[in-house]
Amino acid sequence: LADCERQPGWNLSFAGCGFRSVYYLGALSCLLERVPELVHGAARFSGASSGSLVASWFSIWSLAGVLVSDLVAIAMEARSLVGGVFSPSFSLQQRARDSLLRFLPLDAHVHASRRLCVSLTRVHDGKNLRVTDFRSREELIQVLLCSCFFPVYCGYIPPTYRGERYMDGALSDNQPLSELPNSLLFSPFSGESDICPKESGFFPVDRCFWQVLLQMCVNGYKDALRFLVESDQKERGDQEGGDQEREDQEKGHQEKGDQEKGDQEKGDQEGGDQEREDQEGGDQEREDQERGDQEREDQEGGDQEREDQERGDQEREDQEREDQERGDQEGGDEERGDEERGDEESDVLPGAISGGMVRSSCQFCV
Repeated sequence: LADCERQPGWNLSFAGCGFRSVYYLGALSCLLERVPELVHGAARFSGASSGSLVASWFSIWSLAGVLVSDLVAIAMEARSLVGGVFSPSFSLQQRARDSLLRFLPLDAHVHASRRLCVSLTRVHDGKNLRVTDFRSREELIQVLLCSCFFPVYCGYIPPTYRGERYMDGALSDNQPLSELPNSLLFSPFSGESDICPKESGFFPVDRCFWQVLLQMCVNGYKDALRFLVESDQKERGDQEGGDQEREDQEKGHQEKGDQEKGDQEKGDQEGGDQEREDQEGGDQEREDQERGDQEREDQEGGDQEREDQERGDQEREDQEREDQERGDQEGGDEERGDEERGDEESDVLPGAISGGMVRSSCQFCV
């Protein structure tokens, strides 16, 4: 399984179904007719029971016609015998071995290795084994016979592979590689496989066996065609959905871009308004600052003026006081001088008066 997971490409997986495997031949015929690269380009073919025979055949030859004719011949032979596959004269294992020896090329194991995955069930513990490497053509045939051995239906003694006995791979894993996401699943029973009937079909018992097998083959073709149509519609729907999603995404991106552009423009406008408001606020602050500075200057100038005025008033008062004092001093000095002069005059006047009177008296006497 690890090797299968590491390999690139897709897988074709065939469920075990006995003679109903003719369903796969109809389905593969449709794919080879309409999308051959889906079959030829497959990385791996896997199967259990009769599905492993189909897987081995297409992993080597990819020829549906030869396998169809051989499977129908084996089924018709078993049907013609009393007791069918349980007839003592019929051995399904031997018939399958003869067919594989007749149609498989000598280097079949080389083509099948790493490209074919066969599901086996180990007898002693019931565990599943997937075989992808084949040492020889005989080993490849033995692995296929082990995968197809259904107890009682095919016999009582299981065949061996590398010393151990194995039986029908469908008992432990009927759809190998189905867990891988890149596997295309085939089944003639309705279910969850990619190519399968929508509903379980029952064929009338009065119809000939070969007609039943032919109808199974036709149903496989129709179901494969339906799968291709639905896949194409789904792919187209997914593509349209993807286109619509891309359109919606582009529209969303456009709307988001417009919204972001509108938000950016709104932000720029708000930022511009804010910037203008901040600038106006800054201008107002500067004006207020200048006005404050001017007022402070005016106040300082007024204070200086008042100081100068007070200083001038003080100087004038001091000057007036000095002048008053000087005037008072000069007046005092003048008064003192006048007083001193008065005193002198008073001292002179009596003598003068005395001398005059003396002279007058003398004259009078004369």
